[in-house]
Amino acid sequence: MHLGLVFLVLIVLTIGLSRWHSLAGGSVGASGQSIPWVIVLVALLCGGGFCLHAVHIPGRIAEELQRVGGDARRSRELRPMVGRGGIVEVWNTLIEQAQPNNSAPPGNNVASTVDMQVALMARAMRSVSAGIAVTDERFCIQAANGPLAALFNIEATQLLRDRNILEVLSELTVTSPNPKESIAAIERLAGGGRAITVRMVCGASSVVASAAAAPDSAGPCETVLRISRTRLTGRDSDEPGYAWLLQDITQQSLAAEARDKFLQTATHELRTPLANLRAYAEALSIESGVSLEEQKEFCNIITDETLRLSRLVDHLLTVGQMEAGSLVIQQHSLDPARILEEAIENTRPQIIAAGLTLDTDISPKLRKIRGDKDKLQAVLVNLIGNAGKYTLAGGSVRISASLRGESLEVKVADTGIGIGPEDIGKVFDKFYRVQNDAVQNQTGNGLGLAFAREVARLHHGDIVLESQLGEGSVFTLTLPAPDEPTVSQC
Repeated sequence: MHLGLVFLVLIVLTIGLSRWHSLAGGSVGASGQSIPWVIVLVALLCGGGFCLHAVHIPGRIAEELQRVGGDARRSRELRPMVGRGGIVEVWNTLIEQAQPNNSAPPGNNVASTVDMQVALMARAMRSVSAGIAVTDERFCIQAANGPLAALFNIEATQLLRDRNILEVLSELTVTSPNPKESIAAIERLAGGGRAITVRMVCGASSVVASAAAAPDSAGPCETVLRISRTRLTGRDSDEPGYAWLLQDITQQSLAAEARDKFLQTATHELRTPLANLRAYAEALSIESGVSLEEQKEFCNIITDETLRLSRLVDHLLTVGQMEAGSLVIQQHSLDPARILEEAIENTRPQIIAAGLTLDTDISPKLRKIRGDKDKLQAVLVNLIGNAGKYTLAGGSVRISASLRGESLEVKVADTGIGIGPEDIGKVFDKFYRVQNDAVQNQTGNGLGLAFAREVARLHHGDIVLESQLGEGSVFTLTLPAPDEPTVSQC
């Protein structure tokens, strides 16, 4: 706009001087006639210089904005200008405020940052699966997330606002196997307790948290909730209150119970071989009339009990490694056909003794794999042994191995009792055993399949199960078997 006014003034001056020259043309000499045009030329040059100076700073600003491509995230890359004038001062002020280390950002930036943090925390509360609530000092709910509302079968979190959370929690006692115990636990929260555990029957209308099968003594199934509260911290001027967290710990609770049961069983089983070892060792050392055949029998029993102890100790070590996540494998080049043959030979006596038919179909074109021989053989022995253990006399066990693309597939199929759909997803959990009389009659600790899948995944493979109750099961072990590139010969 200012540039347009300058050129307008210059045009008016030029027209005025030209008019004045034409009116006074006869009385001025030849040299005098050129004076007005000199004035016009000087005026145009001055105006041009002024215009160039006026557009220089906006031009530099436009260049800077084009350099960052109009991206607000690159605003810190803008460079300040050297010079004077209001435009330069405003530009440099904006650049200073955009710097990341600016110690005194404007108030609106602080408010924007706080708003972003609040929005981020709100997204986090909506995303977590646990129920979260914030209450005042009187335990009245001020805010809650969706999972907490779903836990109490409430459609919107707004319906929980201003309700006493202890009264809401009391509704859980309706579905609790032991209401008096649950009420007492909730009262402990009101009296200053920080955390409690509440059990509820699965499938109740007021509980939609995930559930897992529990022991028969606990009913069909239970959901175990851990409820904890923490006093809110902040500035002295902030309103006091509490943060509440409701977590579904059903799986952890079942694993802990199963682990304790396993340790009790292992302790009991350790006593039996130790007692046998002591008894037969004393018999060999004290009894003088023991025949040679009896001595051999006693030595065989001592050897068997020693192996039994060794297996129990190995199981205990495996439990510790799996719990700590420290189970490791040693990588070596392996022939899968040989490992399979050794595993089959180790389990063949058991399968034949059970009156079963053993069929094998191992491809002769298996590629070598890399892995831990002892652990992979333990996996195969476990899968084949389970097939023989849970198949009735007259049935069959079939073992096949083949290549499928870049993977080795080993299938162990049986015609046994099968596994129900409610247990298929849980048989790989540590210490889990199917709630079936046919299974309970067999010895086991619920670690074999958990160990097998852990080893498979450490080898970047997996084990999947297909089964139908009463018709049998198929366990498929998949391991990487890449086709090694051949070296071309000159």
